[in-house]
Amino acid sequence: MNRSVRHGLVERGLDALFDAAVGMESWEKGLSSIAVGFGATAAAMVPESKLVIPLGIPTSGNASAAFSEFVSGGWYVNDIRARRTWSLAKSGKFIMYEQELTTPQERSSEPYYQEFFCKFDMQWLLGVTFSVRGEAWSLGLFRGSAQGAFEPADGPALGRLRANLSRVIRLAYAFRSPENSALTTILDRAHIPMVGFDPSGQISILNQKAVEALAPFYRIKGNRLQAVDQAADKRLQTAIREATTSVSSATQREPSAVVTYEAGRPVHVLELITMPRNFMSAFSGFVVVGLIRNVKSTRQSQAPRSVDALRQAFGLTVAEAKVASVVGTGLGLPEAARNLSIGYETARTHLAKVFGKLGISRQAELVEIIALIDATSR
Repeated sequence: MNRSVRHGLVERGLDALFDAAVGMESWEKGLSSIAVGFGATAAAMVPESKLVIPLGIPTSGNASAAFSEFVSGGWYVNDIRARRTWSLAKSGKFIMYEQELTTPQERSSEPYYQEFFCKFDMQWLLGVTFSVRGEAWSLGLFRGSAQGAFEPADGPALGRLRANLSRVIRLAYAFRSPENSALTTILDRAHIPMVGFDPSGQISILNQKAVEALAPFYRIKGNRLQAVDQAADKRLQTAIREATTSVSSATQREPSAVVTYEAGRPVHVLELITMPRNFMSAFSGFVVVGLIRNVKSTRQSQAPRSVDALRQAFGLTVAEAKVASVVGTGLGLPEAARNLSIGYETARTHLAKVFGKLGISRQAELVEIIALIDATSR
C-alpha cells in the first residue's frame, strides 16, 4: 500500500461507514476520515442514477455545501467526470484518475471546472467504482490546487476498499427497508391503503389494503400502476411524473388527487404526496406515497359542484366555494385557477381558507366531502 496512505484513518473511516449504514447516522465522519487518510480534502459516494442524486448522497462534512450546489445548480445533469467514469466502468476499469477522465484544456476552460469545482477547490479526482443491486456507485476523493493530482500508487490502495464499500451500500439499503416495512404495518393497522413510488415512478412498496382498494379501477403492470380507463390513466401517469419530479426541485409540489368517476360521480381517490426531504436519502425505498380513499357517495354528481350548497354548508364565500367546487373534482390547483380565470396565488389563498373552514388539510378530503354534499343536496 502506498506509504502516503494512512492506514489507521482509512480503517476507522470504514468502521464509521458501516455504523452509518446500519444506524442511518451521519456519513460525514467516515468519509472525512477516509479522505484525510488518502491526503484528500473531500469525499463523496455517488450513484450512477441521476434520479437518486437529488435525494441526498453521503459526503464528508466539508463537501456537503459543494454537493448541495452540485444538485441545486444542475451540475450533476451534465457531469463530465461521471459520464466518462460510468463508461469506463462498463468496460471493466474501476479506478479512475482525473488525468484519465479530462484533458488539461477541459480543466482550464470548461465551466464545469472553472465555475464549480475550482470554486470549491476540488479539481483533482481519484475514484473507485463498484456495483450494488445492479446499480453502479463510486467513491470519489477530491484534492485542491495545493495538494495536486493523486499519485499512481493511490489507486490500488483505494481499489482494496471496493468490497467493503459495496457491503456498506448494501447494508444501507437493507436497513432502510425495515423503516419502510414499519410504515406499511402502521398504515395497515390504521386500515389505510398505501402505495409507495420510487424516483422512477415504479411501485416500491404496497400494503394489502391498497391491493384490495385499487381494484377494479387500477392494475399493476411491469411494477407500474395503471388505471384501467385510458383517460384516467393519462391523468394518473402525469400526476405520478409530476410528484416524483418535484423530489429534485427546491419547492416540492403540493399533494395531488387522482379521482375516478362512475356515472358522473367520484368513487375512488388516489392522493399522491411527495415525502418530506428530510425523510429521503439515496437509499429511500420510496419518495412519493399514494393514499387511497373509496368515496361513499350514493347520488350522481354533476360538474360544476353546487356553489350554493357549499356556501350554506360551510359558510364559504362565493370565491372560496367556486375554488372548492373545481378542486373537488380532482383538478390540480394550477388547472383550477386557469378554469376560474384567476391567479394561482389567489386560488391558493381561497383554498387555504376553505381547508381552514372545513377543518381539513388535503385535496382528497375535499373531494370526499363535496361528494357527500352533492349526494344530500340534489
